[in-house]
This record gives sequence, structure tokens and C-alpha cells, in this order.
Amino acid sequence: MDLSHLSHPERLAVEAWQLIKNHPEQWRQEAWRSPDPTRCGTQLCWGGHVVALDGGIWVTDDPCNGFYNHVIARPGESEWSIRKIHAEHDLVFSVISVEGRLTSLFGISPDQMFRITSGDNTITDIRRAIINVLGIDPSTGERVSKPEKVSTCYCGNPACVFGV
Repeated sequence: MDLSHLSHPERLAVEAWQLIKNHPEQWRQEAWRSPDPTRCGTQLCWGGHVVALDGGIWVTDDPCNGFYNHVIARPGESEWSIRKIHAEHDLVFSVISVEGRLTSLFGISPDQMFRITSGDNTITDIRRAIINVLGIDPSTGERVSKPEKVSTCYCGNPACVFGV
């Protein structure tokens, strides 16, 4: 599939969706990143795969560490989600959560990001949310018109404007 017409973030969105569709054993939507006890590997949700495909450098491989779902921050990322880690020898690292990286990368709000990354999402839900939020169909790599009026959000609030 030729994705050259898409921006870098759009290509990442499509590539991550294609990866979890074609390799479901590498996907676990309930967590950004989780160790896979059946293999020597890690399962990632769609957002975790986007961050990994984008070259995100994970802060730690220890799932018990509070920064397990964080990567080293890049210049220009949203300050609201950057945290400082003080390490040995007076080193200070700026880190960002997967959520922060995604909102920065795609230029979307946390609410829009959550529509795509909700732990309850199926592969079909993720595809629909990518179409509605980013205007890209990840199954084809084509741009699509975002619907002007979307259905009620799964949060149950009929007034919510973030419907899927």
C-alpha cells in the first residue's frame, strides 16, 4: 500500500493499525504497553505501536516502574505532559507518556486521542475512530471526509461531541 501521500503521523496511524490487524499476537488494547508472559516480548495497544514505530525510546523495561509507559521527550512536545526524572549523577531526563506523545504527534486533544486508544476498543472501533478523528481510513490508507455529525459518544452522554 502506497502511503507517500500521507504525512508522517498519518502514515504511523495506518502502519500501526495494519500491524495490529495482521499481527494480533502483538496487540493488547487494554494497556499502552504490557509484557507478554507467553513470549519474550511486549504487547502494545495501537497507541503504543504508533510510539514504537515513531522511534520512541522507552524509559524503562520494568513493568513495575511508574515510567514504564513513558518515552524520552522530544523538543517541542506539549509541556503539560512532560515530566522530569532525576537520575544518578545529577542527570535529569524529560519524559512524556504515550498519551502525551500521541496528542503532540497528531495535534489532537486528549479526548480525541482517547477515542482512538480506549482500552475497550476493538480493531473495528479503532479504525472508525481513526477515520472520525484523523480523516484517514487505515484499511486503505486513503483520506476520507470526516463526518459532520457523529453518533453519540460511548461515554453515554448524548451531549458529548466526541462520538464515535
